Amino acid sequence: MAPRKRTFDPTTTLDIAMELFWERGYSHCSIADVVEASGVARYGVYQAFGDKDALYRATLKRYHERVAANLKIQLKTPNGGLAEIKNYFMGLSTKRERGDLRGCMACQAAVDRGQEDPQVAKIVDDIMEDLRTTFGQAVEIGIARGEMRDVPKEDLVEFLVGLQRSLGTMARTATPNQDIERYIKVSLTLLDR
Repeated sequence: MAPRKRTFDPTTTLDIAMELFWERGYSHCSIADVVEASGVARYGVYQAFGDKDALYRATLKRYHERVAANLKIQLKTPNGGLAEIKNYFMGLSTKRERGDLRGCMACQAAVDRGQEDPQVAKIVDDIMEDLRTTFGQAVEIGIARGEMRDVPKEDLVEFLVGLQRSLGTMARTATPNQDIERYIKVSLTLLDR
């Protein structure tokens, strides 16, 4: 008897699961939720991805792909500098004003699972390292153009990664949008020459 053909697209199912974990967090999302949202049989989800932990790690890797590509686009890598950095962060405020309260899945994963699952901690570290690299390219351009404060590049990059992480967490809280926007604007003034 020939094996049954898979009747679903694993990438689509992974994207659905990623959105669910991102929105609800690890603890408030189950395989049953993924089955219901995707329409894929429980067996199919387990067959394609394994258990909940394996599925969660796969969604976090998928998130990594998306966030890395999105950041490069927004920062116009390798040509973007200070203006693109500022636009990126102000865009986070705009997303929240439009109702996107998910924040950063990597920040959420670090808190939810990073201490318990070394593989999740590694994926989060990889995401943060990609942020450092991409922000680093924009900082180099900003420094070369004379747009940015005369501070070592590594310090500015860590500041930006820290700002991203704090905003990724704040987005999920009840902090008023105007307070988040004020926080971003004040923080970004530290970059100016």
